[in-house]
Amino acid sequence: MFYRLIQQLRKKDDANFKLMSDRIKVNQMYKLLREENQVLEDQVTTRDSQIEAMHVVLRATLEEKELILQNIITTIEKELVARQQAMEMHKRKAIEFAQSAADLKLHLERYHAQMKEAQQVVAEKTSSLEAEAYKTKRLQEELAQFKRKAERMKTIEMSGTLCCSCGL
Repeated sequence: MFYRLIQQLRKKDDANFKLMSDRIKVNQMYKLLREENQVLEDQVTTRDSQIEAMHVVLRATLEEKELILQNIITTIEKELVARQQAMEMHKRKAIEFAQSAADLKLHLERYHAQMKEAQQVVAEKTSSLEAEAYKTKRLQEELAQFKRKAERMKTIEMSGTLCCSCGL
């Protein structure tokens, strides 16, 4: 019986040893798993920090780009307003110039009509003047002929008077 008790005790010791050995292995595995878990948690924390840092940088970059784009939009809107105002001003000036051109065209037509009337008057006066000049020339020619005739007559009369005074 003693032998059996020893055997039982040995079996129990073996079982205890095996259990202790298993417990040590489990504890080691648990420790390794905890360390591995800690490493993974550290990696997750690091990654979370990196992701958060990236989000911060990305947010800042997007905010900066948004601000730049808003400034560009504001500038473009101002430029658009300025161009619209310039276009309206040019339209008004174009209308004014068109009216001015129409007025000038009317004046030009009046001046052309006045010029044609003046040309007709000048043509009539020129024609009248030429006729008067022709008449004057004819009268001068007649006067010259009369003067020559009068001279001849005087010459004839003088020669007749001379002849009469000499007794011929």
